[in-house]
Amino acid sequence: MQKINLVVFNENYWSNNLIYSQNLKPLIKIAEKNEQIEARLISFTSILMLLLNFRQINSFKKEMRENGIKIYDLPVFFVPSKLFIVRWFLMPYLFVNVILYMLFLNLLEFGGKNIFILRSYVPGLIFSTLYLNKNELVFDPRTDFIQEQVRIKTWKIESFSYKLWIRIEHLIIKRCRISLFISSAFLSDVLKRQNVTYNKKKHFVIYNPVDFSEYSSSRNIKHRNMNFIYSGSLGNWNKLENYLDLYYSLVNFFPNSKFYVLTSGKKERIDEILRQRKYVDLLPHLIIEYNVSKKRMIDYYADSAFGLQIMDSVDSRLGVKVVEYLASGLIPIVSSTVLGAVELCERFSLGLIITDFSFDEKKNEQLSKMLEDEERLKNLYELSQIIDIDEYSLLLLRILQKAF
Repeated sequence: MQKINLVVFNENYWSNNLIYSQNLKPLIKIAEKNEQIEARLISFTSILMLLLNFRQINSFKKEMRENGIKIYDLPVFFVPSKLFIVRWFLMPYLFVNVILYMLFLNLLEFGGKNIFILRSYVPGLIFSTLYLNKNELVFDPRTDFIQEQVRIKTWKIESFSYKLWIRIEHLIIKRCRISLFISSAFLSDVLKRQNVTYNKKKHFVIYNPVDFSEYSSSRNIKHRNMNFIYSGSLGNWNKLENYLDLYYSLVNFFPNSKFYVLTSGKKERIDEILRQRKYVDLLPHLIIEYNVSKKRMIDYYADSAFGLQIMDSVDSRLGVKVVEYLASGLIPIVSSTVLGAVELCERFSLGLIITDFSFDEKKNEQLSKMLEDEERLKNLYELSQIIDIDEYSLLLLRILQKAF
């Protein structure tokens, strides 16, 4: 029997909707349709989190077992926080935490039919150095961990931690049998800085998946309210001030609109921003909700026509929020700096690309044409053939079968 193992490190997988929607759900789909495949989650889990979330973890494990996923926790003395971002001086501590588990895995899985999907850079480091059969490894970085740490000032480009992780990235890419990237921009960035030649048998672009069936109530609305929405975190990458500045221009063309902001951000910080004098006129249009349920989020999508994703720094990611917007029938408005989102919107003619945080008559005309474009549904269907969860699972399985 073939075992497909998703590996995560120091993540609260039981409460992380991204791990479920982007990684576990596709594995559930694959295991459902293939009796010869066993799907497993191997988690290097914080001992503290295991103790504090004992009941929730057991409940999640039971749910996953019923869906065909076995979960194995390997306790480590880490805590999900910025203090435990693996800088150079934490490397020995990291290996002390995992080396016995890796020795055990090497002995237990020797000669077996295994695939290890390494979600992000730390699992990539652990397995590319300590697991013997490198031919079983799949690197799935999800986001550009190295550049993210520079942007949030965890380390600087000239720092030893940055230089070390650049070397580690090269090691992971070289040693893993294949690597998966969520956008062509991300793939190009990594290969360019590592001076690695693209190999169609080793390097694959596979966009973030979304379950289109969950958003059908929003997608099938014929006459939409001309409201705007942003759903996601606020802080280092997605700055509320940028969204408000853009909406300040938008409201001139959509005076009766609302702007929904759905976030898990800190209310105190958001309230501080909203008290600025320049945003006073926007307050009647602004509705901010914290930690909304998925059902409530989809209701807000159904009451909107446009989904926003803008950043003031260049980023190669394709945010999950963008594929959710598309699955809900919204028109994404994305800044040219969000390269993964730009790539998808341009490829399928499904969104408006802006170069700054302003909106003018020309952009309004472009948006009006998109609203009236009868080809949009056809383009959305073509997109669903790549990112809908069922199609994504088949694509992932084909990539794995071809590589292994």
